[in-house]
Amino acid sequence: MERNLNTYLEDIDLQFWHDLIKMHGNLVTFEEGEYVCHHGEKSSVFGYVQSGNFCIEIEGSDQKKHIIDNVFPDSLIGNYPDCMYYGVSHFDIKAVDKSSVYLMDARVLLSLYNQDSHIENQGRLLIEAMLKSLTKCYADIVLNGIVSM
Repeated sequence: MERNLNTYLEDIDLQFWHDLIKMHGNLVTFEEGEYVCHHGEKSSVFGYVQSGNFCIEIEGSDQKKHIIDNVFPDSLIGNYPDCMYYGVSHFDIKAVDKSSVYLMDARVLLSLYNQDSHIENQGRLLIEAMLKSLTKCYADIVLNGIVSM
């Protein structure tokens, strides 16, 4: 089985998410260096990368930007779950090269969760997969001093 850098993707129905986002969103093109969202600013965008790639950056105590993740084609993108509440982003999401992304207003997603139990269940499975991946990452750091993918 092919392993994803973002291992949570292996535990969710990506086609479900792609179809839902296409149905409620629009295709947007980002040039290299353009941002989907900025740290400290409110954002409600949620989507998936159709082509190109993005990096997720944070500013360290050394005042330098550090890449903490990469987002490749077919992967979900956004400050989830905070984006459903028009929450403040905890990081920057920046295009590494010219990229196309289907984006939707995640506040619509929250409304869909409240209207449709199947969609709500998919959201629960997404959060569970993300938490499982994050927990494994933390365990790898603590036990091995590294992150295994």
